[in-house]
Amino acid sequence: MSIQALNKQFRHLPECLIQRIRKRRRILKNRKYALKCRKKGSEKTDNITEENTALELEIFKAKEELRKVTSERDEYKLKYVRLSTTFDCLAFKTAQWRSLKQSSSNFNLSNESQNFCQELCRNNLKRNS
Repeated sequence: MSIQALNKQFRHLPECLIQRIRKRRRILKNRKYALKCRKKGSEKTDNITEENTALELEIFKAKEELRKVTSERDEYKLKYVRLSTTFDCLAFKTAQWRSLKQSSSNFNLSNESQNFCQELCRNNLKRNS
């Protein structure tokens, strides 16, 4: 009901009754607005809680992904170190073998002795690989 219509109906009523009706009307309006405000605040809290939960889940997934990627990186590092070590060992053994082969030719070993030394080096390389 509009204020003008309400005032028209109040004209014939006593002033103290009009004051009580207006006061009651304000109290009821205030209750309505307070309820609306509490409801709005509650909805806002619920929305923030839902958003917080979603963000926490996202953080958990990101941490899990980071853990997997870090683990994978560490595996590749280990493979690299193993391959690098193997390569270095092979390079060293090859250099030794060439040196031995060259030195054996310097000593004028027989073909049988040279073949024996070469076979020994090959077997040694195979075992260490």
